Amino acid sequence: MEGLMDSLGRLEFVVARGWMSPYEAGILKLGDVVLSSGTAGTDGELVFNGEFLASAWAVISGSYPDGSRPYFGARLHSFSHPQSLQGSPELGPALTDLLPFALVAAGMDVRLKDIELCGPGSLLRFDTPYSLPSSVELRVLGIPLGRGQMVVKGELYGLKLTELFTSAFESAEPRLSGALLSAHAAQGAKIYDFSRPDAVTFMTIHALEDISRRFIASLSVRFPGLEGYELLSVDQMTAQEWEEFSPCAGRRLALAQAGRRGRDYEGDSAAEISLQIVEGPHHPEPLDAESRARALESLSTWKRFEHQGPVALKFPRAAAFDAAGFFACLRSSWNQVADLAFREAREENELNLAQPSERGFHPQDMVLTASFSKPGAQGIDIAYSLRALSAQLETLDRHGRAHARP
Repeated sequence: MEGLMDSLGRLEFVVARGWMSPYEAGILKLGDVVLSSGTAGTDGELVFNGEFLASAWAVISGSYPDGSRPYFGARLHSFSHPQSLQGSPELGPALTDLLPFALVAAGMDVRLKDIELCGPGSLLRFDTPYSLPSSVELRVLGIPLGRGQMVVKGELYGLKLTELFTSAFESAEPRLSGALLSAHAAQGAKIYDFSRPDAVTFMTIHALEDISRRFIASLSVRFPGLEGYELLSVDQMTAQEWEEFSPCAGRRLALAQAGRRGRDYEGDSAAEISLQIVEGPHHPEPLDAESRARALESLSTWKRFEHQGPVALKFPRAAAFDAAGFFACLRSSWNQVADLAFREAREENELNLAQPSERGFHPQDMVLTASFSKPGAQGIDIAYSLRALSAQLETLDRHGRAHARP
């Protein structure tokens, strides 16, 4: 008799969930957008035969300069349900007034014993190819109704339908939940790229704008020669894009490590973490021993430096302060909002994205940037690695909601 751990099941990655009426499920058309309740960039779910196992982040693996094809993956985050997938709306008096739906991005057949040793930080490599726009399945009550492209409307995940399988609910009584948007109503929805995760809400941007204004005010008081600078913009991009968009161009460059206060940078040692790499049985590009060892080393480094990352500043060459003075002003600005510390402040000649270190910027790292300008003067630019701010995103979101300008 086959044991439970030897039984084969379906492991899948659910990007987001939501609710829709049977009527909406029955009138789906190509080009419509199904809007979930999940905020773009937040955790998804790993489910086994439909049952929740863990929260996880989407990871696109295998897209390398050597031309290997990218595939969908997931990195385990925690064993708690993602906050964005919890709760339900007012369902009404009847059992089927609103029905739950799921947006399923990838899956593979595995045995429980294949994944039993996976801990937070482990990587699951699905044998589902990834392309942009991505192809994600819509399931209502577990019934596959169609596939489509992942999009973002406002700050929520959505699915723009490109293929329909069935009209299982077409005879339902009319009721609207707001989850179904016609092609016209969905104008402005943007294609979502999982290889460039958008983990920053509008409210987070507002919070960083507030912090940046506090910073530039503090800087001008402490260093009178820098008065007159104003905040130009706060944005999100890759480190490579920031380097191209805002080159040093004769300015000085300062770097520091940022993370939660009162915590060592190297947290849990690799020996204390159950890191595994699990691949789909039909993965066309399985890792060889050498590649697997490199990937595990990379995962171990990522886990040790989780919630910690670099912050960079580009500032005028003639500015009468050093890296320590800058980060002292930045720290005081953050103290009023979140628990963020800056360590190892130093000046460098370049970011050196071509040979990134484990504590430096990688070309495709997502960064939050703040730019300051002053007529007739070199600009000031800051880039925060999202790794440095990952533990502060919820705090920043709350601050942004409380202090957002009308």
